Amino acid sequence: MQLSFLEPLLDRHGPWATVYFGPGQNDESGAKRRELAVRDVCRTLEEEGADTATVQAVREALTAITPREDPAGRVVFAAGGDVVLGCRLSRPPQSPIVCWAPLPRLTPLLELAGQDPLCLVAYIDRTGADFQLRGATGPQDAGHVEGRQSPVHRTASADWSERHFQLKVENTWEHNAGEIVEALGAAYRSSHLVR
Repeated sequence: MQLSFLEPLLDRHGPWATVYFGPGQNDESGAKRRELAVRDVCRTLEEEGADTATVQAVREALTAITPREDPAGRVVFAAGGDVVLGCRLSRPPQSPIVCWAPLPRLTPLLELAGQDPLCLVAYIDRTGADFQLRGATGPQDAGHVEGRQSPVHRTASADWSERHFQLKVENTWEHNAGEIVEALGAAYRSSHLVR
């Protein structure tokens, strides 16, 4: 498991608010249940002694969580009135985990953020490609490339006089394939799949 994403937590002093929060269901009553769960989390933080600014920062971060964007939920680490780090989870917690302590609570992160393998998916056609990173937390856009748009279609005729047009089409395909390969390599390098 790569832990370099936790570096922002090492630069700040506590105390820390740590909240592991699932988005709940995406139905008619789901929004109301999420609102009530956010209130419960904030009340718990206040009861444990969290300052008002940190509780407000956590409230805003949790309110922004939706089942569509974060299907398994998020963990939020806040201190001094700021959300220092928020991470997607690969599995939702059984119930919200709320903690106000001198240090951030990282142990549940090992289980809930499981570093499931990511893969880079390329949707390719003769005019370009779209790239997506896929993992347990859902797909994420990883860029696209657009090659030459014309000519890309061969003619139905096999007449000798059409040969020059057929060659232009094949040259366009080869040019676009080269651009796609370069963009795919760049997307791979920037995706942090390279170790």
